[in-house]
Amino acid sequence: MFPKQIICPLDYSSYSFKALKYAGDLARRSGARLHLFHACHVPLPSPENNMFDSGLMLAETEDSARTKIEDMIYT
Repeated sequence: MFPKQIICPLDYSSYSFKALKYAGDLARRSGARLHLFHACHVPLPSPENNMFDSGLMLAETEDSARTKIEDMIYT
């Protein structure tokens, strides 16, 4: 019995790159849907870190994570 869904955590390390390759191969062979997961810390906006717009800060963090994940996928 093959899985229908696979979750692969990513932290941009060489280990997560290997896990991504393995999960991708398993998903292709089994027809499962592959979900990539990356958790990141977004600091709260404050005068100390010169960031007052939490929406902008979150968008920049998401863009950065998306770019890194796409680099891992297409490497």
